[in-house]
Amino acid sequence: MTNEELRKMLAEAGSMKKSELIQSLVIVINKCIEMNNAASERVKADLAEHDNVTRLKKKYSELKKDYKSLEKDYTVVYQQFRLAQNMLFGTSSEKTGRLGQILLKAAKKYMKEQGSGQNDETSDSDSSADTDDRDSISICVGAPQDPVDEDADPDVQPYETAASSASGDHSRSHTGSHIRSFAEHTASGKEKKAHSGRSAGSNDWTDSLEHYSHFYLDDQKYNRMFGEGKWHISDWVPSDTLALIPARLYVDTTFYPVITPNDLSKEKYYDRAGDHPGESGKLIPGSMASGSLLAHLIDKKFENSVATYSTEKYLLSRSLGLSRSWITRWINRTSHTYLAQPVLYMQKALLKQGCSQSDETPWIVTQYCHGTGSKNYFWVHTSSELSTDPRMILFTFERGRATDHLLHFYGRDYDGVLEDDAFVAYYTFEKELQGKVTIANCFMHLRRRFVKAFLVLDNKGLTVEQLENTIEGRIIRLIGEIYRADNPLKKLSPEERLKQRQEKIKPLVDELFDILHGVDVKDPTYSSYLVTAVNYALNHEPHFKVFLSDPMVPLDNGFCERSLRVISRARSSFLFSTSAYGAEANAICYSLIRTAQENKAIPDIYLNYLLSEMPKYVDDKGGLINREVSITEDMSDDEKEKAWDTNWAFLSKMMPWSDEYKAYEKKYLEDQRNFKLDDTVKMPHVRKGKIVYTEITQEEAARYHRKRMKRIQTRKASA
Repeated sequence: MTNEELRKMLAEAGSMKKSELIQSLVIVINKCIEMNNAASERVKADLAEHDNVTRLKKKYSELKKDYKSLEKDYTVVYQQFRLAQNMLFGTSSEKTGRLGQILLKAAKKYMKEQGSGQNDETSDSDSSADTDDRDSISICVGAPQDPVDEDADPDVQPYETAASSASGDHSRSHTGSHIRSFAEHTASGKEKKAHSGRSAGSNDWTDSLEHYSHFYLDDQKYNRMFGEGKWHISDWVPSDTLALIPARLYVDTTFYPVITPNDLSKEKYYDRAGDHPGESGKLIPGSMASGSLLAHLIDKKFENSVATYSTEKYLLSRSLGLSRSWITRWINRTSHTYLAQPVLYMQKALLKQGCSQSDETPWIVTQYCHGTGSKNYFWVHTSSELSTDPRMILFTFERGRATDHLLHFYGRDYDGVLEDDAFVAYYTFEKELQGKVTIANCFMHLRRRFVKAFLVLDNKGLTVEQLENTIEGRIIRLIGEIYRADNPLKKLSPEERLKQRQEKIKPLVDELFDILHGVDVKDPTYSSYLVTAVNYALNHEPHFKVFLSDPMVPLDNGFCERSLRVISRARSSFLFSTSAYGAEANAICYSLIRTAQENKAIPDIYLNYLLSEMPKYVDDKGGLINREVSITEDMSDDEKEKAWDTNWAFLSKMMPWSDEYKAYEKKYLEDQRNFKLDDTVKMPHVRKGKIVYTEITQEEAARYHRKRMKRIQTRKASA
């Protein structure tokens, strides 16, 4: 009988006879008993399932402990193995790599002799076994797997051999094949020169790329220098850069004139405009690196976490033999020269906001004299998640996680709220500034501790309702209610958010801490996890309540912690930095890319914008070209600060939220859609004091370029 039939029968009960009514009630009672029995069975099944889940969790915990102990044993055995390997074969990766190839050939010969009695044709399983044996042999003889020179200081010579640099990009694959491919690529002297990346004129490796030429002639400049009609063009000097547009790599050649004055008493003038980044696009003197290429390389490494070794292979597949060491040096040099100043400007803008968030994560630097086993850190400082101003995400590299970094980054004049994970350095920072800074704590960290305490509960025989009524369950439920009440408030104005927090969230927070104050932490029936969580909450109670009085403080520090995911991906991709110089360059690049993403800018276009605009204001050593106000030692700190702001005022145009960048991005995307290389180029000549143009094809310009470079090489050889 269905529920609808029961309802209909009960509705007609008033008109039934006594016997019919009794019969109907019996049917109803039987139906209720049946439903009650079904509900009891479901409850029993749920409890059985809950017990099963509990047993599985305990089993998982035991297996996890066994795994950790095995991992420790494996580490000890592996270290002993590497020590024995170094004693047997030495630490030179070149020697061990050669030895690996010898043993590999011997192993293949042995396997071939063993399989001579079988069929000549090898099955798939045989070939896979051969591969496994090859890999195991290359590991046993110490194939060079240590990463090399990912973030090398250009002033420090690398300590590895040429063979070890083949594994250069901290990749985790076996390097026996890397050595072979590297040896094949560098077989000839010309290809070895190609890896220097210095200039295209002396190498043949750019011949396979598309060439695009144009001629530079500033007649007004030469009229001022020599007089109008008193000079002529006697020759052209090519200057090459590698330019990049997505999926199109080509050589961009600019010819600069050699001016011969009609007055023979004056010497020829070689226009060296090509040596200045603002005029030629040569960001690094003597290098072919252009802004478009470097923007692509930086974006590929730091936004997509692609190791430089992979980038080297990618470029090599497109006929560009550019070594990873030069890619790394280009990125490091460019970051410190042209990209550090916009990050410093962002830092000053961040300090003007009333609330910021901070966190840190470990990072390894191999060439760092800071003691054996010491840790280095990437710190991240962000704007408030609730900020309506432009958001900034800034990374810095530091030797440790002490208060000194906070004092250096924020200064002693910082006035605002800093949200963090309750690490002791932040409280020391608060004491150092004597109340100027207010520390706010993260509810996400609070909830984690109670979840751990909940997971170790002995829940055998407890119902779901009983579990929810435990101290751990009540705290987790209350924190969940606080989150559900606060999440919709993120879209409100600060004033309305503060009002809603006082009305809706404050009672929940008060109830939460009332429960915590009522917990007897000396009760032996409570787990150590619960005692630790309660003490943590009560010790930092004022800091957990800061968000109730400041509408710009988020409920947790999740926005800042999520920003550190890029560092986690980097640790799994290229593992570590070789030098502090390289780690600092990484921090600069990460800051610009993550800030651009947060402000809806396209990172590679934004980097291209910076590398095309910054050289107009900054020289190739990172110094200002035009300084409006001189900074002297006798100036006060405030005067120096004002002078810096005056000299570097142009940096406001370099921000990803500036109108100048937005216009650049719009034009860049339009040009990208409509870009087409011209088939011809206009070559200027001076005839009778006037400039005339001859139209030649790009092929003729390329032939002229090769002929000119051949003459230059001949002259250098004879000299």
